[in-house]
Amino acid sequence: MKELQEWMKEKFIDYLEAMWPRYCKTIRYLKRVNFL
Repeated sequence: MKELQEWMKEKFIDYLEAMWPRYCKTIRYLKRVNFL
């Protein structure tokens, strides 16, 4: 069961790293249009 947890954690980190730039871009855009 521990192997599964390690695998899930790695997949989750990969997902976060893939989504992070897009997330930052969205936040920057919202700040620019004074939405936040």
